[in-house]
Formats: sequence, structure tokens, C-alpha cells
Amino acid sequence: MAATLRPSPHTAHVARVLGHPLRLQILHEYRRDATSPSRIARRLDLPISVVAYHTNALKRLGCIEQIRTERRRGVIERFHHAVAAPPIGERDWEHVPLKVRRRLTRATISLLMGDAARAADQGGFDGAQSHVSRRPLQLDAEGLDALASLLRRLDGEITAIEAASAARGGELVSRELAVLAFADAGTPA
Repeated sequence: MAATLRPSPHTAHVARVLGHPLRLQILHEYRRDATSPSRIARRLDLPISVVAYHTNALKRLGCIEQIRTERRRGVIERFHHAVAAPPIGERDWEHVPLKVRRRLTRATISLLMGDAARAADQGGFDGAQSHVSRRPLQLDAEGLDALASLLRRLDGEITAIEAASAARGGELVSRELAVLAFADAGTPA
């Protein structure tokens, strides 16, 4: 029996955002900072028309929104930021078709690995506030549920910390955070 999407905007977003693998990367750029398609095109070395096309698709899906415009050399530059992101591990993740989940996970890990490798090369892990760890675990079913619950709470607390930082109005420093919990290769999920 084929997996079907539960009728919710959440799972529809996930499936549609993955209509093209480049959209996830462009969405990540908008999550990183409020920016414009032309700046993303320069950063990713892509034609502006390609980035603009996928930006419009993300905007129609409600994943990003335009926040301001600036006049640059007679052209209006439109700045957007992400308002929703394809989730990993949220409540209806299991309702996304397996093929789509795997594609999203693979693309996310690929982006993460590239960003982490560049950060390592440029000293991004040198500071005392950086952290890298890897920990194999042996858990029973109850332990797996407890770990999943902890990671959901952690995600909520991180969101609250980020919101509080923005509310204080001080200078913000960009950081990336990645937490992965997965079954070893060959081990049933």
C-alpha cells in the first residue's frame, strides 16, 4: 500500500517544496538571513532567473515572505525571509511519503555537511561556544521515545532562545545548529 499525505498544509508544504531539490537549498538561504534572490544567485553561483523562479514557488507555498524592498541601480531588490521550513521530526512527519522523507533528509544532510566543512576550514568551530560531539546509543523502545521527546523539547527551547535574542534588539550573531538522531546503517529504524 502506497503512503499518502495526510490532508494538512504542513505535509503539503513538505511534498511541494521538494518538487525541485534546489528549493531546499534556496529556502535554507532565506532561513539563514533576510536576503534577495540576486544575492542568493551570487552566493550559490546560479542564474538569477533560476533563483527567482524557486523563490516565487516558495513564496506561493507560504515558506517565505517578502519583508522589504530596496532600490539598487534603478532596479528594485526584494528581500525575503523564511517563515516556515520543511520539518524533520515533527508530529506528522510519518505521514509524508517515505521517498519524500528520504529525499528531504538527504538534501538537508548534504547542505549541512557542506556548511559544516566550510565552517571547519574557516575556523567556525574554534570558539569556546562551539560544540561537536558524536555519541552512539543503545536504547530500548521507551528510551527511543524519551529521546524523541527530549529533541522536540530542545527544538522548542532553541526557538524560544532565538526569539528572546531578537526581542532584546542587540547585535545578532549567526550560528548553525544541527542535531541528528538516526538508526545505524543496517539497523531497523
